[in-house]
Parts: sequence; C-alpha cells; structure tokens
Amino acid sequence: MGESSETPVMRQYRLAKEQNPDALLFFRLGDFYELFYDDAVVASRVLDLTLTSRNKSVENPIPMAGVPYHAASGYIQKLIDMGYKVALCEQMADPAKTKGIVPREVVRVVTPGVAFDDGGLTPRENHFLVAIEAFRGSFALSALDVSTGEIIGCEFDSEGAMVAELARLEPKEIVCAESARPFANLTRAQGLRTPHTFLTENCDSAAELPEWERLDLGERTSSLVKTAVARVLLYARRCEPSKVVPVRRLEVVTPGDTMMLDEQVQSHLELTHTLTGEKQGSLLEQIDHTRTAAGARLLRRMLLAPLRRVADIQRRLDQVEFFVRHVAVRTQVQTALDSIYDVERLAQKFALGRATPKDCAALRLSLKQLPVMASAFEQLPVSEVRASFDWPQEEPWIDRCDDLCAWLERALTCDPPLKAADGGVIR
Repeated sequence: MGESSETPVMRQYRLAKEQNPDALLFFRLGDFYELFYDDAVVASRVLDLTLTSRNKSVENPIPMAGVPYHAASGYIQKLIDMGYKVALCEQMADPAKTKGIVPREVVRVVTPGVAFDDGGLTPRENHFLVAIEAFRGSFALSALDVSTGEIIGCEFDSEGAMVAELARLEPKEIVCAESARPFANLTRAQGLRTPHTFLTENCDSAAELPEWERLDLGERTSSLVKTAVARVLLYARRCEPSKVVPVRRLEVVTPGDTMMLDEQVQSHLELTHTLTGEKQGSLLEQIDHTRTAAGARLLRRMLLAPLRRVADIQRRLDQVEFFVRHVAVRTQVQTALDSIYDVERLAQKFALGRATPKDCAALRLSLKQLPVMASAFEQLPVSEVRASFDWPQEEPWIDRCDDLCAWLERALTCDPPLKAADGGVIR
C-alpha cells in the first residue's frame, strides 16, 4: 500500500515499525494490541491467533491479528521464549478525551535479555543480558541483569576463557558489534544457543546516559570492558526509552580469582543440571537451602565460580563457621529471611515505576524483618564478627529502614489489591 493511501492510524503504525524493524510491533488500539502485515502472519502462527485483515474490501487487504490488552503478558512471554522481540506501541492519551487521532509511541521493547514481567524471570537465577567485545586478541564482556540492577565487567586473553564465562552466566541474550559476528558463530559451535543481536551503534554516546554516570568505572577498568559496558547499557536503554535503567556500581571481575568451569565441566559435574538436563538431582539442588531468591542467586554464582586464592577461601569459611557456631543467631536470621521477599527485584520495579500494590505490601513485610535481624547480630562479639565479614566498626549492621516501614504501615491497607485501579490501596 502506498504511503499516500495510508490512513492516519496506519501511518502511525508504519513509522513505529520503521523504528523497530527487528521486533514484532504490538500496536495499541483500544482494548487490543493489533499486529499487521508480516508481524500478524508470524504472531498468528506462533500464538495460534485468528488471522484476519484490515480493509477487506480493497484489492490487497492488510493481514491483521490481535490479542486483548489485559491478557497480553502471556502472549508476549511466549514470543520472547521463542526468541522474538516485541515492541509495545501505546496510546499516549485517553481516546475519550482526545480530538482527532490518538498519539502513540513505542514505550518499551521486550527482548529475551530484558524480561517483560515476573513471568519471564526465574526467581532463583539471574536474567543476564550480555554484551561482548573483541579486539586484537583481547576479549571482554559486560553482563547486566535489569531485574536486579547488577552489572559485571570482565576481560579475557582468549576466546575459550570468554566462552567459559558465558557458560557460567547463562545469558538470555548476547549483543555485539557486527565485527564480532565470527565470535558469535564460535559460541554457537560451542553449544551455546543464546539469541544474538548485532548492533551498529557508536558506543561513545553511552557517556551521555544517566546510567553511565552512576557507574564507578575507575581508572583500572580497561577500554574494552568500558566498550562492553557501553554497549549493554545502550541496548538496555533502547529497550526502555522512557526510563532510566537502574544500575548499581560496576563490578569488575578478574578471571584469575576464580576457577573457569566451561559448559562441559559444568555438565559432567552436574553442578546445576543433571546429564539429562534436569535441575532436580544436581549438586545445586542438593545444597540449596537458602530462604530467599536473592540468596539462591548468590549461592548459584558462588558454585559456578569457585575461589582460587587461599585468603578468599579462608574468609568465606570463617563466615560459614560463624553461623555454624552461633546457632541462636542463625535460627533468628533464618526465621526473618523466611518473610523477606525478593527485595532486589522489588527495588528495580519501584525504580522503573512498575510496582503494584501487592509489591508495596511485600516490601512492607520484608522491612519489618530488618530490626529482628539487626538485634540478632548486635548480640554477638562485635570485633570478631566484623572481622569475618570485613564490616567497618563504625557502621551499623543493618539499616532498619524504620521511617520507610512506618510510612508503608501508616499509608497502605492491610491487604491491598493486585491493581491500583481496583481501589482500596491507601488507608
């Protein structure tokens, strides 16, 4: 169909699609997300939707398929699980209060590496988006978990070392420059079936991003690692164009500090999966008695990156011994942890403006446990414990967050609804 014969709505659609050619465009029309042209054909096949058409009376009607707005999450997640990307084009004004055409914008791009909602996340595992760089025999990667705000940087002196790190991180998506396409082919040859996205953007522009300004890159961070960090941030920002992606301080990992366990070693030792691919029966499944999702993610990372330095190993053993010897404290802390939700991911949802009333209630209950944990630690020999955990003498063990907890207790109803639109959220 020529541009001259387009309706205003279809012109909006075409412009949004031109900005996101590699994504299936979910175009909001009232209570539905509609897909057109090839996107509609793909979605109808993958999602088992009815394929209809727009302007059926014309010679070449436009293929069309749609999903209800309120039920879109499940459809989007199915597409993401199959390696597709989805761009959400939303109505930016109330149609009932707008004269003429409703303005529409792409507010979010969902990819395998940037989950849409909790349904796309595994609670006890990180959801990493990884950028890789290669230059003159050196290799670097940066791993970003948008759901927790963690960002990691690593540099390697061989392809094999970076492939082993990718196997440990198990990223959901890898982004890289076109120049790194040969390395992407290598990862596939090594058995890593992670979806790859190739970018042409100039990473120098990342220095202007608010996320970049929050990171302590430091003088010791190599230029190649900085490029990888820039690339992963630029891609995450492209997925969240209207938001500042919450990130913490960059953790630069030195490969020599831990053992490199490639995919073959992990498989043979059945660290996280058995030889048949099942989680049940693996070493992690046997030893994971953590009480929180954040603790489970930490244990998993530790298992897949065994320490090599004696001093580091001894410090970790001291920390374990501390909880073994102080049974009462361990019991108190475990009891408190049982009532703590995934605060890492809750914090990200609040920062992105996606927290629900139920999330507020979960945060309130979690914060109530902090004084219990603080009291348990305060009963202990201070100098001994602080030495084991490298904790400064003058700092409190735990910020009790009394003011925030009191505010939530005062403002939030006892059992708020799932959606704010249902009412009954504020006392």
